[in-house]
Amino acid sequence: MNIQDQLPDNQLTDDNLSFFKAIGVDYLTINPPPFAATVSGPAAEPLLKERGEITQYLKEKRTLAESHGLRLYNIALAGPDEITLGTPERDDKIELWKNTLRAMGEVGVPALGYNFKPIGNFRTATSFGRGGAGYSTFVHEEWEKDVPSHPDKQIDELGMWRNIEYFLERIVP
Repeated sequence: MNIQDQLPDNQLTDDNLSFFKAIGVDYLTINPPPFAATVSGPAAEPLLKERGEITQYLKEKRTLAESHGLRLYNIALAGPDEITLGTPERDDKIELWKNTLRAMGEVGVPALGYNFKPIGNFRTATSFGRGGAGYSTFVHEEWEKDVPSHPDKQIDELGMWRNIEYFLERIVP
């Protein structure tokens, strides 16, 4: 059995990776990475766009992980609004995804985790478990009492399926 855990880019430190190795983690996921492919609209910070700069970033993070006895195994990407909602800018975002996938292949990062959520996560109040740990929770009956409104993200089920099909036809070889 292998154990995998994830860290955001800004927490990929020697201390955190040493801790992961000490508790038995084998594989590492970067979630989220600093890639423009995952962000909707104009970004507040510089994000990697070009295949070469993404490749260099992944090589550096792979080397860092390996220096702690870990394997960089997975990159987690979110589906930005341009793709999930099918806006006119979606083809530009799909090109950024392609750059990311090609860089991952070049560096030897074998897995991609992604989501396709046009209007985000559906959650209700956090529930608590062992040791007071908070759990992401969804209770349909509670959710129905206060359904969130997303006036800027209007899409129906058919539109969502059309957009994911459009996306996958361009991403999957």
